[in-house]
Amino acid sequence: MGRHLISALLLFLFISPLAALAEDEKWNTLAPAEQSRVRERWEKFKNLPEEKKIKISEAYKRFRALPPEKQKRISQNVERWRSLPPEKREQMRTRFQRFQNMPPERKQMLRQRLDKWRALSPAQRQRFRERFKR
Repeated sequence: MGRHLISALLLFLFISPLAALAEDEKWNTLAPAEQSRVRERWEKFKNLPEEKKIKISEAYKRFRALPPEKQKRISQNVERWRSLPPEKREQMRTRFQRFQNMPPERKQMLRQRLDKWRALSPAQRQRFRERFKR
């Protein structure tokens, strides 16, 4: 996943509930717990430095400009992220940071390996997992 997509996902985690405030008809459909969460995030947003608010707003505009199927995929990824235990999220953050600090050649090699992995069929992936599980 590219750095820009990761940034967009992380920003989306923060701003997605804020969109409800901009659309009154949606506000009334939110459960009280969700309304509370939106209010909390709105308060956090209001207290951010102006530069950060601008970045978040721009990222949200870019997100809204995406095709609906891409927005849906990002939203699903965000929900998957939210459902992870905190330890797993921290582990993923650490691994991402480690990746960011790698030399470009190493990053390229890992991207190529990922492309090869993605090209495998589910059955091939399963055989690979079983072979190296031992």
